[in-house]
Amino acid sequence: MAINTTPVAGSEPVNDGFLLNSTNQYYIDTTGGTNLDDLSDAKFARLAAGISSITPAGNETASNDAYYDGGAFGSNDITGKRPQWTCSGHRLVGDKAQDYIASKEFVVGESLKTRFLWVNSEGEMIVSEVTMMTIVASGGNANAKQTFSFVLGMNGAPVVPNGKPQIVASGEDGLYKLADTATA
Repeated sequence: MAINTTPVAGSEPVNDGFLLNSTNQYYIDTTGGTNLDDLSDAKFARLAAGISSITPAGNETASNDAYYDGGAFGSNDITGKRPQWTCSGHRLVGDKAQDYIASKEFVVGESLKTRFLWVNSEGEMIVSEVTMMTIVASGGNANAKQTFSFVLGMNGAPVVPNGKPQIVASGEDGLYKLADTATA
């Protein structure tokens, strides 16, 4: 299931149909909300400034079974998924997304959960509850910019927002919300 939204600006193929990774847009909800049924209270900050790498991983659980009728060869069945996004770059103080994540560096429990919004290169959108993990808000060589890295681990299945929402400025500097195209 995907929302047929307008492709992300700059998502034209650069060479033989290949898209740049930078045409994906990622947002983190700075309210700490986890309700996927009602996104009206979400205040999303874009994960972009200072972020140089975002690597998704399926983090799959596989059942590996071998039966006598298979001649000692096994099969793989994917029985579960816990997708994750590993993000890294440089710490940019004052960036809404980075400041929110960095504020959770030494936190444990439910306060590490929030909503994550991903708009892929074709404009398809999903929202999921994630846990912010492995937050590193400083470090590196003395003569280098501070590093910044974290992992977002999905909790449960993602959802595709109803209708055809757009990402619009929320009125607060650097924050966004979802709005119906009819009201955006």
